[in-house]
Amino acid sequence: MMLSGVYDAALHPSQWGDALGRIASHIDASSAFLFSSHSHTEPEAFVHVHNQPAEMLHGFGSYWHTQDEWALAARRTGQMRRGTWVVGSELLPPERLVKTAFFNEFCKPHGIESLVGGVLFDGSEADRMPFTNVSWYRPPGALPFQGAEKERLKKLVPHLQRALRIQRNVRSLADERMDKALGATRVASLVLDRQGRLHHHNQLAASFLRSLPEGCVRFGQLRGIGASCSPSVPEALAACSASNPVRIVAVLPGSPPQVIGGTLMQLPSEEVPSLGVHGPERFLFLIELPRTDGHGAAAAVAELFGLSAAEVRVLGGLLEGSSPAEIATASGTAVATVRSQIKSLFIKTNTSAQTELLLLMRGMRF
Repeated sequence: MMLSGVYDAALHPSQWGDALGRIASHIDASSAFLFSSHSHTEPEAFVHVHNQPAEMLHGFGSYWHTQDEWALAARRTGQMRRGTWVVGSELLPPERLVKTAFFNEFCKPHGIESLVGGVLFDGSEADRMPFTNVSWYRPPGALPFQGAEKERLKKLVPHLQRALRIQRNVRSLADERMDKALGATRVASLVLDRQGRLHHHNQLAASFLRSLPEGCVRFGQLRGIGASCSPSVPEALAACSASNPVRIVAVLPGSPPQVIGGTLMQLPSEEVPSLGVHGPERFLFLIELPRTDGHGAAAAVAELFGLSAAEVRVLGGLLEGSSPAEIATASGTAVATVRSQIKSLFIKTNTSAQTELLLLMRGMRF
């Protein structure tokens, strides 16, 4: 039951709190805290808790992580390494801990006095898993953890590590699949916070951001997606909510100028990549980028609809306004062959006429 909860959480990260709680009941702990750090490979840190309020997470993240007496002692003694498991008294004598501001102003108000935990990853692994730590706590007045609880938890280490790797790989595959689909339809995907700071983007978004006019990105915050941006990104973020997506329209400079649009929507915390249930506000911004090359557009959607190379050539010709006869002449095939390939395109794209097919393609905003 305990291990099944861990592996369930690997596929559904919002269940990590329950998984930590099952382990807590196994060692008579009152709460738990699992978190990773930011890194080059993991721009988003994840945080999962059992039986602790959001205020605890906010306080720890904004200040008390710098004053964590247990962590400071572990660093001083070289124990902040993968595979290190300790009880709090091994790091700092209880009589010293209770005299610290960390204990009296942070731990005690949150029912924390005794700790047992360890380092699951320290960033040195070949797969570059970010630093990840997990701890369980007992409240003031409870018996402190002993070596027996530490030994029980050490048996779970391979399972916790495997589950977190599964979680990372599943997220990576989902991100890759989403990037591929969005890239095929020329959609730039960005994840922003309420201040407009960028937390995630696909490849199209990276090149798009580099091409923006001066002033669209200021002090690391996205302010607009082109000239005459209406509303501005800060205005849209201020107005956006779970029930109120916001549409943004802007003009890209060029000859001729091009009008582009994007939709900003608030993400539920459990759907934000790599975040736990107490994750901060995040917003998904999908920007439809223009494409004028019919053959390039056809190639871009080939994977989405499973098109053959010949069907891509035919669709590209149709998007550029060529007739079946003109496509046949250009490709050196018979008109009947081209018409057969058009019928195949109807089947694969679930359309029934050439007009409907072209409307579908152009509706994807190439």
